[in-house]
Amino acid sequence: MKQLYLKTMLLLMMCMVGTTAFAYDCEVDGIYYNLNNEKMTAEVTYKDYDYNSYSGNKTIPESITYSGQTYSVTSIGERAFSGCSGLTSITIPNSVTSIGERAFWYCSGLTSITIPNSVTSIGKSAFAGCSSLESMIVESGNTVYDSRDNCNAIIKTADNELLLGCKNSIIPNNVTSIGIGAFSYCEGLTSVTIPNSVTSIRDYAFTECSGLTSITIPNSVTSIGIGAFSYCDGLTSVTIPNSLTSIEPRVFKGCYRLTSITIPDSVTSIGMEAFFNCSGLTSITIGNSVTSIGDDAFLGCSSLTSVTIPNSVTIIGYQAFFNCRSLKSVTAHMENPCYISESVFLINKGDLPPYYIYTTTTLYVPEGSEELYRNTNGWKLFQKIEKTTSITTAKREAATPAVNYSFNGQQLPAARRGLNIIRMSDGTVRKVMVK
Repeated sequence: MKQLYLKTMLLLMMCMVGTTAFAYDCEVDGIYYNLNNEKMTAEVTYKDYDYNSYSGNKTIPESITYSGQTYSVTSIGERAFSGCSGLTSITIPNSVTSIGERAFWYCSGLTSITIPNSVTSIGKSAFAGCSSLESMIVESGNTVYDSRDNCNAIIKTADNELLLGCKNSIIPNNVTSIGIGAFSYCEGLTSVTIPNSVTSIRDYAFTECSGLTSITIPNSVTSIGIGAFSYCDGLTSVTIPNSLTSIEPRVFKGCYRLTSITIPDSVTSIGMEAFFNCSGLTSITIGNSVTSIGDDAFLGCSSLTSVTIPNSVTIIGYQAFFNCRSLKSVTAHMENPCYISESVFLINKGDLPPYYIYTTTTLYVPEGSEELYRNTNGWKLFQKIEKTTSITTAKREAATPAVNYSFNGQQLPAARRGLNIIRMSDGTVRKVMVK
């Protein structure tokens, strides 16, 4: 069903571009091309309306002859081989300088790829969904990309950003960023070690890596992009570092095997749909610095039995805990409750009434704040509001240095002479000059 869905979506995306975009100019030895008669160049493309144009072993020539004219093959166009699950190998000549977006998207039979030294441009998600890839090599002499340290990955040399990886990739110690969709749809990836040199994991970097069971994110990482680990449905545990200040939208959406999450005190916001449909989640610890919980943040966390909201929270978004049907207790530390909509704790299941949580779950609030909650929109829907003397307003401890960085972003074991960037224990960042 998944493969049929993906092929259907691919065909729809192609149709949205318009019929003229699919018309190839010629076919030579089983490969389709668009021709540029001014530059006398050819671009590899796909057959009209066919999302599975190629299979078996394909060798792209350096040049083709058509109607008595010779054209140099300089590019592989967008989606040229997309959805070609029967493609088992591809040979790219040294005449090719660019590989377009999604050029080999979901070529699930492809086991290896060699990027010639002539290629200077690789589009987004060029090899996304190539779940059988075991080897990714950039030929030596390429001025833009490399595969340093036999890493089985493609790295952008100037930025030290890992652009594309496969199930056998090893992230080198000098990589500073894991790129957008770098391991997306890499179902064969079962484990990965992120070195301390990495400071950012970009959008959808590991989305749908269903074989990944656990991940430790080092304290060097200061940003994790939208949907970075979404739909990693084999993921059972994850360590979130205290170097993060925000949980971005959809980061762990659909990770239904996650059982517990601890959000450190450095984090100030939880984005929309961050833990959407994490149905195996039984416990969450929300750090004391979180001020906002986004729309649908924990929607569908049906195994969650209790939740504690720290006194730092001032915003709880629409349907933040919608369909958390197992909730038995909600503990709110805020002495002055923020407004919430009635949808926050609603149920939308056929076997339970919509207001089930409000009628069966106990809301625990600071002593002396009971009446405030009983008169505040959203909270007043709870039929059981009880005080608890165990809730005290947490006093923030004085911030202490947590992680040291040089001015260019390199993590340091300790502050050194000159300008230092220091991330404090409360999540703030300071510039400190050491003489």
